[in-house]
Amino acid sequence: MDEKEDPPPPQEEKKSYLHVECKPAEKGKYIQAARRKNLKLNAWILETLNAAIKSD
Repeated sequence: MDEKEDPPPPQEEKKSYLHVECKPAEKGKYIQAARRKNLKLNAWILETLNAAIKSD
């Protein structure tokens, strides 16, 4: 009887970090924009940046 092997675990997607400097007032506006869309700031930033590169 053949024993079936467990499938390999899914590979974790590699991550890269982006650090940005901005003025506190700008950050506040980014947070407000994210909240209007019910998103965390990180998700809003990624959505906004990805939309910008799709429109190129």
